[in-house]
Amino acid sequence: MIYGCNFSLSGNMLALFFLGLASVAGLVDAKPVYDPFIQEFQVGTHADPDKMELIWGYPAGLLEVASVDTTWTNSALQILNQEPSLESPHLILKLLAAMKDDVAAESWLRWHRLRIENLTAWSDTLDASGRYLLAERLTMGFFRAVQAGEMKKALELAKQLSAKNPKMEIPARDRFVWDLRVRLITRILKLEHSHEGRFFESILVLGPFDTGNAWSIWTAHRRLNGLPAFPPSLNTRQEATKLAVLRKSWLVGSDIENSAFSQDVKAGLGAILLKKQELNRHLGRYPEPPGNFSLQGWWVSGQRSSRRGETSFYEALSRREDLNLGWRMDLLRRASEVHLLNGRWERGLDDLELSLNFATKKAGTTGQRRRLRQWTEQALVLALAQADTKTAHKVFDLGNDYLVGKELEAFLLETRHWQAEIGMSDPDTIAGIGLKVAAGQIVESGTAPPIEPVDPQGLEAFLTASATPLWNLWARWGLAGIPASPENAAVTSYRSLLESCGQEIEGPLQTDIVIQAVALVLSDRLDRESLLRWVLDKDIHNLSWGRALTGRSPMAGLAKNKLDDAAALHAMLGLALLADDLRGIVGVATPMNQTGLTKKEKLCFLYPLPRTGAIHQALAKADNDPALILAVARNESLFEPSVRSRAGALGWLQIMPFHFADRGALPGVDNWSCAKVSIAKGDALLKENRRRYQGNPYKTLAAYNAGPGATARWQKQLGETTRQDIFLAWIGYPETRHYVEKVLIDRMVYHWIIDESRLAN
Repeated sequence: MIYGCNFSLSGNMLALFFLGLASVAGLVDAKPVYDPFIQEFQVGTHADPDKMELIWGYPAGLLEVASVDTTWTNSALQILNQEPSLESPHLILKLLAAMKDDVAAESWLRWHRLRIENLTAWSDTLDASGRYLLAERLTMGFFRAVQAGEMKKALELAKQLSAKNPKMEIPARDRFVWDLRVRLITRILKLEHSHEGRFFESILVLGPFDTGNAWSIWTAHRRLNGLPAFPPSLNTRQEATKLAVLRKSWLVGSDIENSAFSQDVKAGLGAILLKKQELNRHLGRYPEPPGNFSLQGWWVSGQRSSRRGETSFYEALSRREDLNLGWRMDLLRRASEVHLLNGRWERGLDDLELSLNFATKKAGTTGQRRRLRQWTEQALVLALAQADTKTAHKVFDLGNDYLVGKELEAFLLETRHWQAEIGMSDPDTIAGIGLKVAAGQIVESGTAPPIEPVDPQGLEAFLTASATPLWNLWARWGLAGIPASPENAAVTSYRSLLESCGQEIEGPLQTDIVIQAVALVLSDRLDRESLLRWVLDKDIHNLSWGRALTGRSPMAGLAKNKLDDAAALHAMLGLALLADDLRGIVGVATPMNQTGLTKKEKLCFLYPLPRTGAIHQALAKADNDPALILAVARNESLFEPSVRSRAGALGWLQIMPFHFADRGALPGVDNWSCAKVSIAKGDALLKENRRRYQGNPYKTLAAYNAGPGATARWQKQLGETTRQDIFLAWIGYPETRHYVEKVLIDRMVYHWIIDESRLAN
């Protein structure tokens, strides 16, 4: 429903904006404030202008009141009201005690406690001193001002939150929402409107998924106010490029024609955004391709959409001299695909050879040449699926004759598995292969073990392995990698602590030594404030048993600034292990020199196990093997609970919003960023696919990544073959094909780590 513009905002009307205030548990990025509109925006609730309820041209829920997460604040205050002590159950208090600066520790606790108390009381709203919870305090101050009718004060706060500020790390998505709030309150106060071009500018800085959601709001706003889709200020190719990612634009041809873009941009943009009859009319108006390479690509894409699957049209288009060689090459590749999928091998191979001939002239982009090489590999596999080794050999010869440089190297590597089968010499044995390479060969051969429900022995092995600390390995790694420096007392003390830690001691004493070692470096050489806040965040999460959510780990980002400081990197790895921060462990361990460890031992850090807490508990309760879920998470999110993909997939296991209640925008433990929720959803989807494909690991994971529809299409294209090596190589999306390979390899590595730990005990 869309409201008009001709009413005054009475008390009852204003109430439409305020849909309630309640204490909730948890939120994204560990911020103890739940903002309903921002949560809904980022999961695509406002992705359709035809279904959007507007007031004065803005979404009706824009001023729905945010709320403080009392689980987060109560847990935080419970921790911060205690004294620092090595005997404390909370890591933050252990670290502060080990840092041996009572005044600084007490000051830190008091300062953070004050900010949280101010937030809980909704006070201190305009105090910008200090960064801690500044955005959250300003947010609650904004809503308090609105509820009190203090709209000028609310406007001032909204402007602060919509602007870039180094003290507040506010995502562009959130700033876009705050800009909407600035505009709405400006309208309520009957002040002069901000320039519409700036409204659009706030869209252009967003990622693809958010751009689509913001464009929907923009479209609804422009329609209601009778304004053209594009403001006159929008006229550059760079701005048009941001719009080209839209999956749905709600544009018609007149919108493109009435814009201020140049003719070339209009030709390309209309071809990529318009659909069906509007597209055909547009292409009739622009029968000639634009001169710019990217704009040509949009125009060619529109041409293909208008005549989908018509190989003769693709071939005729590829002969146009006014098209860049790269697009001509790509059109022939696509024509070859259609021919071969319909059994027209002679014509399909002719088009493939013509396309490869363009590649020898270095036509197009690296990506275009890579896709051509990948299709050549798939054509070979399609021939083998039909038991036609002669044709497969012919395809191999085409690739071997025409591809050059890195693409030829990749082609020979990717077809290595098939070379003996098509009459080539047997591939050389790789001498001294490592665990991951061996796993890769098993996966590539189509003999990866099936996916089955976790059995009692497998679960027990996981529980045993996850209870096995890595401190001895960690200490040995540090002693080997940190040079002795007698003139540096801090390094000498650090190495002495590592030597103690590496001795045959276990339990709390060993952990206390690690804490003292980490605190020694934390006091001197690291971004102490960022790391201490992260540790506090993890403690809050653990104290609430996962109900108060964690944000993004800073470890990997901070490690990039310490690549030449072995002691700092090693101490950060210790802190990540103490905090059970899987993302941090991988992010810090990856750039560290392997000195002191074997390749297999370093894998224990690159493939970490959760030791305690909500994630460990969720894995222990899952229907699927923890090794599988961990392998999926490692490739989906790299263990980041609050990450969101460019396509809109959410959380630890990258679940699409439609799988969640209310698209995952619910507060607290029901939010998409809660790792327990994500694990439960991902486990259920894996179980469903496992049953659908009778445990076939290749199809189960292909369906998880690309959907059952795509998986069924690939199987249908292959016909009767049941060979899993062929199915893997035929998977039509390269990213899905590599995903399936990597997850299955990582599952085998995790099984090795889990089994080795079990045998060692």
